[in-house]
Amino acid sequence: MAKIFLVRHGETDWNKQEIFRGTIDVPLNDVGLKQADLLGQALKKTKMSVIYTSELSRAYQTASAIAEYQNVKLIKEQGFNDMCFGLWEGKTLDMVKKDYPELYNLWKTKPHKAEFPSGENLDMVKKRVKLSLNKIIKNHFEDNVVISSHRVITKVLLCYVLGLSNSHFWQIKQDNCCLNIIEYSIKDGFTVNLINDTCHLKELKVNKLGDF
Repeated sequence: MAKIFLVRHGETDWNKQEIFRGTIDVPLNDVGLKQADLLGQALKKTKMSVIYTSELSRAYQTASAIAEYQNVKLIKEQGFNDMCFGLWEGKTLDMVKKDYPELYNLWKTKPHKAEFPSGENLDMVKKRVKLSLNKIIKNHFEDNVVISSHRVITKVLLCYVLGLSNSHFWQIKQDNCCLNIIEYSIKDGFTVNLINDTCHLKELKVNKLGDF
């Protein structure tokens, strides 16, 4: 049985400022670095075989913090990079609402139908996420594996393993530096044991950000 510890990266300043990140490489802020360390501490008693991470620094820094408590290597996996929001990247939420009102409304109400100018859509993301996940299942069938990635990626991946379409995207919440646990066996296929757990962050005593 493979056990996947699926992680969303820690907080960045752009999360706080509600700026669309996508493929822009935004690092963790001080809170995000502390969140990542606390997650690493929470997982240190579970022996991991490998840690896969998005190529973007916010996910890589989160993965590196977890690796500090594990004797494993980090592998960058392009398939787990954040979704490309195209022309929305680097814009604030308010700017997007003003400049792209119809597309933003579609994104919030029917996310599976949203096509981002010069960017990706959720079906494109799902295709690459499935390929990367299935490769991990094949190569690490009896291992504990960490995947450090992004809000959109973790939501799409969870929809996939739950057998849900991307139309359910907004029905799954993912806080910064949350933990999800997925198991895979030949007999049962995918089983989701944990979603959006942030118990390891209690000592920070900071307000959670919205789903952004």
